[in-house]
Amino acid sequence: MHIILKSLRYALWLLFCFFRHVVFLPAAFGGVLLLARLVLGHPVSDLNDLLQKEATAWRTAPPGHYMWE
Repeated sequence: MHIILKSLRYALWLLFCFFRHVVFLPAAFGGVLLLARLVLGHPVSDLNDLLQKEATAWRTAPPGHYMWE
């Protein structure tokens, strides 16, 4: 009986470790990434906004404004 209980305890410990490393840790890491994205904003959309502003500034600038003198 002692061997069966010890084996069961070992199997449950392995299952717990498997759950912790395969399910919980990636989910926690994904939550941290999601929180960082919410706090800092999406970098691609920020880059697109910057490029749109530069393109608009380039189109609306007076002639010769961006040329080296």
